[in-house]
Amino acid sequence: MDQFLPEQINVLSQVLNDPAIVAGAVAGVSSAHVRRFIDLAIRFVKTNHAHIVGRHFVFSLAIDRSGGVILTHREVLNATAAGTPIVAVNQTLQLVGFDRGDTRVTDAEQRTAGAPRIELVVHGTYIYCVAGGKVVFEQDAVQPEKQPPVGIAFYKPIGDFDGLLKDHFEQDLSREKSFRFWKSKPDRILLATPEKTEKLFQRALYNWLDRYVADKLRVVAETREFGQDPTDVLVITARGDHVVEVKWLGENENGTRYDEKRITEGLRQVHEYITNDPKIVQAHVVLYDARSEEKHRNNSAFDTGCKHAFCSDPKLVFLPSETVSQRATVDASLTPSPRKPKRAKPSKKRTSRKK
Repeated sequence: MDQFLPEQINVLSQVLNDPAIVAGAVAGVSSAHVRRFIDLAIRFVKTNHAHIVGRHFVFSLAIDRSGGVILTHREVLNATAAGTPIVAVNQTLQLVGFDRGDTRVTDAEQRTAGAPRIELVVHGTYIYCVAGGKVVFEQDAVQPEKQPPVGIAFYKPIGDFDGLLKDHFEQDLSREKSFRFWKSKPDRILLATPEKTEKLFQRALYNWLDRYVADKLRVVAETREFGQDPTDVLVITARGDHVVEVKWLGENENGTRYDEKRITEGLRQVHEYITNDPKIVQAHVVLYDARSEEKHRNNSAFDTGCKHAFCSDPKLVFLPSETVSQRATVDASLTPSPRKPKRAKPSKKRTSRKK
């Protein structure tokens, strides 16, 4: 004879499959609080999925902690760009704080094992609810019937640096999605405080490469060897090291200005890195260009004699603003026209090829 009636079995089944009840019981948290937390997180991802597509982050429930503001997609983008993707929120999704940490499901399982902690791991639009060291619930916030993601388009080998830079442009720089860099968009003046202008761009590119270079062993910022100036980003792979030097063109709020001469300066700097470090197999100079679109197109020449054979052509990333034409494609904005190095002919006698 069955111990429970069919109606009782049905109710018990619903209870045991309710993620809020299961997660709350494991973590010792009110199921009502957990349910509200999950519902608001799903609503947040569904509402903001166009902005956070391709991002990995974690909602960590800080029960009954008072938060400063209701979370927006801007805080999430800033957190992922800054390398602090663990976003602590209370049950009403008020922001409590940020923390460093990995965003894989296995990482969340380790953090919650044996601890009164509940985490929602968000991969794009897919959410995993993790408590007690295991996944108790998973669902796509936009399409509940959708299966778990099998991969992400942003992962690329360092050999496809142009592809990595294009994704970084579209996901971080376009419309200042991940961080602010304009002091004045109409005047095309860059920020210089509280961080230096160059540091803003260096950190953003470092975080992107650290997250999405598929064949990396390690990505290091501002490494220094052989007594030379620190390299901005060093991507270490099994086949050798890749150096990325970051600079900017235009004007910032302190009145500092850089013109196209900065391109050649970057090439010379990278030439020294490669000469002094036999582990380097490839180098790139990335320049974030805040000048006018006309100067970007017509004043981007460089001294070809300063470019090492292991260095790619300089990558000029035109920074979009609301007051200039954005008809140029992203690909066209990443490098100068092949004809532009020829504009350096007047100084050709001074290149290393003539020495």
